Amino acid sequence: MPSSDPHDHPLAPRLAPLLRRRPPHLEGPDGEQWEIEFDEGPANHLPDGALIFAANGVGDELFLLPDEPGVLVFWHDGAEIAPYSPTVKELRPDHQRPPSDHGPVAYFGGQTPVRLGDRVRIRYWLFFKDTGTITYVPGVSPKKPSLECDGLAWVRVTLDEGKGTVDTIVTENGSLQKGVRPLDGE
Repeated sequence: MPSSDPHDHPLAPRLAPLLRRRPPHLEGPDGEQWEIEFDEGPANHLPDGALIFAANGVGDELFLLPDEPGVLVFWHDGAEIAPYSPTVKELRPDHQRPPSDHGPVAYFGGQTPVRLGDRVRIRYWLFFKDTGTITYVPGVSPKKPSLECDGLAWVRVTLDEGKGTVDTIVTENGSLQKGVRPLDGE
């Protein structure tokens, strides 16, 4: 997709949240990752006046139209155009979304609820054990599409000493697997 300067396009003011401080990528409400790529040239598959501003690398494009208030998406499979996001601002990766309506999450056994800030021992990648802090709980934390999508959800544990993060899946019954235990339960 050829790049061009979006500042001259009539829809440029609607892109202000991206142009002020350009994020490295965008994140859709479905967790899809988008790279910012501007294209104001004519596109046979889009209505006249469209401003393409992001693509996901597989042929799908995000764009704006003068007579549509929100962000639209062109899904190349099926050549479908659909509403995608109410505003450009909501696509920024740092946009604070409200918590989802995910039900409560409990530790293995279903008795003790998982809470933000809980100190835990976690086993991951078969051999590793470490300690960390719960930093994301579905239904409690502001929703991250990368941790809640397609009917699945994960709890994020930030490991001690800056060793990174581990995301552990929430099972169908709303509990974590045996590998995550609260430290006060040992």
